[in-house]
Amino acid sequence: MNRPRRVGLPWYDAEHYDALRQILTDGAALPATYEAWRIATEQVEGVVQRSGVEVVRVPIEPDDFAAWCERGGSARDGAARVRYAEELLTGRSASD
Repeated sequence: MNRPRRVGLPWYDAEHYDALRQILTDGAALPATYEAWRIATEQVEGVVQRSGVEVVRVPIEPDDFAAWCERGGSARDGAARVRYAEELLTGRSASD
């Protein structure tokens, strides 16, 4: 199985973090603070980069993400965030 050369990493801005946690079905599973989330995510990002995969931070804006989920009938969960980030990164619909 070939590893991707580039992956989209759902990235949250500090000002959107609390709003995102509220709208996500798995929001309670995310760290309580933005700073804790950022530190953990940057650690994962570093591991992936060291494996030779380019990581591109893809900003997740709460209203846009919620609308995307509504259009596609997706739950607002981690799997949907990954699909959304990949779609924004590649410029194609996850259903293509």
